[in-house]
Parts: sequence; structure tokens; C-alpha cells
Amino acid sequence: MSAMTQLTMTNGVAVQQWMSFEVPTRFMTGSQHIYHILGEEGMIEVDGYGKLLLANGDSVETVWEQPTFDFVNRPLDPIRLEAFYTQIQAFVDDLLDGRPATLSGEEGRAAVAIVEAARESARSGQAVEMIGI
Repeated sequence: MSAMTQLTMTNGVAVQQWMSFEVPTRFMTGSQHIYHILGEEGMIEVDGYGKLLLANGDSVETVWEQPTFDFVNRPLDPIRLEAFYTQIQAFVDDLLDGRPATLSGEEGRAAVAIVEAARESARSGQAVEMIGI
């Protein structure tokens, strides 16, 4: 299974996401799940199983790094599940503390719309324009 999406935001920021479980590990650049967010002044690289890098000018900073784990043979490893736990706990804390949700319903709806647009693009072989997302 492989997938790639490329988005251009209304402000001109370009986002690429690529994920593949078909490429043999020895040919990979270190991950099978990478996002790139490109802007005029820098780039964010998110490795779904590794690091979060922030590049600006000539500098690259590691903002966060996940401890290594065997995501193929141990997909439920507590190291991997930590991120999911943290997201759910933030949602629960927002509810209990009476705060607005850390991520809004609009952002969740936009994420679903992006996935649906990617599916339609794969089916039709054409780019899908998304207005108002």
C-alpha cells in the first residue's frame, strides 16, 4: 500500500505527504511515513515514526524525536501509543476544564475532506480542488 498527497494552501504553503509499505526497508530514507510542509521562509518535516524537524534558512532544528520501536512487529508498543494517548488526554482535559477543544471540529472536518479528496483524486486520476477548507 502506498499513498501520496500534495496540497497547496490558499496562502501558498505547499504540503506533501507520502506513505508506503511496499518499498523494501533497505531502500527507504529512514521512514515510510513522511510529511513536508514548505513555506517561503522554511520547512517542517514530520516523520510519522521518527523526528519533527524545523528548517529555516541554513539551520535545521530537531524539535521532537520519538524513541525507536519496531512498528512492523510491535504496532501496539507503548512508545507508539504515547502520541495517541496524549491526543486523547488533551481532548479529555479540554472537556473537563471547560476549554475550547485544542483542535476544532472544523479542523477535523477539513482532515476528513482532505482524505476524501485524495481518494477521489486516486480514483479519477485528476487533481481535486478544495474550496473553503
